[in-house]
Amino acid sequence: MENLPEGRSADNRVVVDFAMHELVAVLRRAMRTRKRCGESFEKYENEALRLSNEAVRRLLEAELQERADQLGEEVLIEGAAFRRHQPGLVAYHSLCGAVSVTRFTYREVGVRNGPTCVPLEMESGMVERATPALASAVGRGYADRTSRALEEDLRAAARVPPSRSTIERMAVEIGTQAKAAVCRIEPRLRRCERLPKGARALTMGLDRTTVPMLEPSGGTDKFEVKYRMAYVATVCITDRETEALQTRRYAAPAHEGPHQILSRVEADLQHALKQKPQLRIAVVQDGAPELWGLMWELLDRMGIKRRRRVERIDRYHATQHLSGALDALKISDPIKTRTLDRWKELLNKRNGAIHRINAEIEELRRRLPETARRAAAQHATYLLINSPRLRYATLRKLGIPQGSGVTEGACKSLITTRTKRSGQKWSKHGIESVLALRSIVHSDRWPGFWRSFAKSRQVEIKPIRA
Repeated sequence: MENLPEGRSADNRVVVDFAMHELVAVLRRAMRTRKRCGESFEKYENEALRLSNEAVRRLLEAELQERADQLGEEVLIEGAAFRRHQPGLVAYHSLCGAVSVTRFTYREVGVRNGPTCVPLEMESGMVERATPALASAVGRGYADRTSRALEEDLRAAARVPPSRSTIERMAVEIGTQAKAAVCRIEPRLRRCERLPKGARALTMGLDRTTVPMLEPSGGTDKFEVKYRMAYVATVCITDRETEALQTRRYAAPAHEGPHQILSRVEADLQHALKQKPQLRIAVVQDGAPELWGLMWELLDRMGIKRRRRVERIDRYHATQHLSGALDALKISDPIKTRTLDRWKELLNKRNGAIHRINAEIEELRRRLPETARRAAAQHATYLLINSPRLRYATLRKLGIPQGSGVTEGACKSLITTRTKRSGQKWSKHGIESVLALRSIVHSDRWPGFWRSFAKSRQVEIKPIRA
């Protein structure tokens, strides 16, 4: 191969173009040795991808080996001296296949029987012996797919991933480390985020949904599946038409509770109000008292007065109680449909419509036997207690949605679709890991998060020259 022209300017495009031309020429020569007469383009393409993977795999292997050889007998790691301990031939994993490298472990000088470390992995930003590119693909992919599906997807994309069990181990560890790094990285990302143009309101919501957890059974060695309530919180920025412009979604398993994700909601709210203090603040969720109590604590802690915020019961849940009241009142189907439609229209037009509706329910209850009156009273009481949060007529003018579809949808998209597939059951460690990844990915923060995360894992290693 010819010598490359020396690049002297900051823009090395000419040099790169020349190198790429030579690289393509070499690849074509390699392909000619394998090309068979009458071969389809599909087979030609697959062979070209296979050779390209192998070429990159060898390139990575050579680069890692060179870096390992340059480390020397002693190195400085964050100001502390470390000395070579034991050599070993180790297989690292990349998108293009496994690479074998002979590298040393190191131990801190003067520390007898202290823990060992691998400077090559620290300098290269490895995660569970995965190169940064593979680690990013595994972390991002595992957030949405099982390890089996992720392996199949990578192979379908002409990559050479490790085994499914290796991917699973990598993914859980990546999620665990990402979870630990969220409190450090997310605030930096948030500081760079700007409210979308046309932002009119910020709507929050908190909900729960079940996850199948594998837990010990009665202090024995046996395990059984128990369904536990995981928490979901959302922050949605909407425009004057109540269309979602930006959504952040957070999830936490039952054993962690909601406080950590609520602190992230609080940080999002604070950041939004710094940019636009006049932003409308709303809470729209179902009527669970404990969930409302948590949201009230958050808003009170931030000093947001009651008159400053809008609080509404999700419209779907309100309609369920209206329908339930009509069922308890033994209203026939044609009349029930017309009455329910009329009540819905009243709620759309008048903020105080729920009081008129309650009066109608009370009038109908008087004509019923005692058992039916008690059944209808449960729904009537719910509507009466929550009447201040059933005022929907002015929400659209404020840019606030009537329903908690974002939060309800997050229960499904963030938790159910990933954790309730056929045969799935989760350990505490596993569910923490996958929900941490999904919260980052489904809040549209993965690219920025991964850049910061990968950079933080790269430790500068300085050889100590004799």
